[in-house]
Order: sequence, then structure tokens, then C-alpha cells
Amino acid sequence: MTTAFQQPTRWSPAATRIGMVAAAALALVALGDDDGVILCPFRRCTGGYCPLCGGTRAGRRLLRLDLAGAWAAHPFVVLLVAQVPVVAAVAWFGQWRHQSNRFLLLNGVVATTIWILRLFNEQIPAPSTLQLPF
Repeated sequence: MTTAFQQPTRWSPAATRIGMVAAAALALVALGDDDGVILCPFRRCTGGYCPLCGGTRAGRRLLRLDLAGAWAAHPFVVLLVAQVPVVAAVAWFGQWRHQSNRFLLLNGVVATTIWILRLFNEQIPAPSTLQLPF
């Protein structure tokens, strides 16, 4: 007796990514106020903001269509979201493999530059002495 083995269907990588982004967006909207537990280890140890601190607050405000609030929380997140159509178009036409390293390097430089500018303009607290949590 022979039985046909059918492999389980697999989700496409794009569908999986879209689902993950949708789940993250719903989680951000479901979270309450901006005040909460400080999760960033850099901020917990130094008291200052790391280059990514404020990203969750900015994402939450973008989901609520508060562009000014998102820009105040972290300008890089607004710039990153604005890049999504460009990245999608590049990926659609199959040129992503050739551009991904440049894209990541450029975004790293922009994020670090924004962080330094925010520190010098005193928009965010600067790291102080190391404050170990124990």
C-alpha cells in the first residue's frame, strides 16, 4: 500500500514579513502611553539615549498619524518609513541585492548623525557616567 506524502504548504517570505510588520504595528497601537518601562540597556546603564531610543515612541505616533509627534520622538523613524516605497520598488525590479549594502550603510550614517545632532541640540539626554543596575 502506497501513501502519498504531501508536504505542508509554506508561507512565502513576503507574506511572512508582511504578517510580522502587521503584528508589530498592532502591538504598538495596543500599547498604552509613551511612559513605561525603559527597555534600552544603553539608557538603563548611562541615563542617556542610544541612537535608536525614541524609535518605538515614533513608530507608535506614526501609526496614530501624528507626524509631528513622531518627528519629535525620533526623526530617523519618519525618514525610514518614507523610504519604504523606494525600497519596495527597488526590490520589485530585482535590484535589491546590489543596493542593500549601500542602503544599510547610508541609514547607519544618517541615524548616527541624527543622534549626534540631537545630543548637541540637547533634545535628548546625553549619556552620563556608567550606572550599573545592580
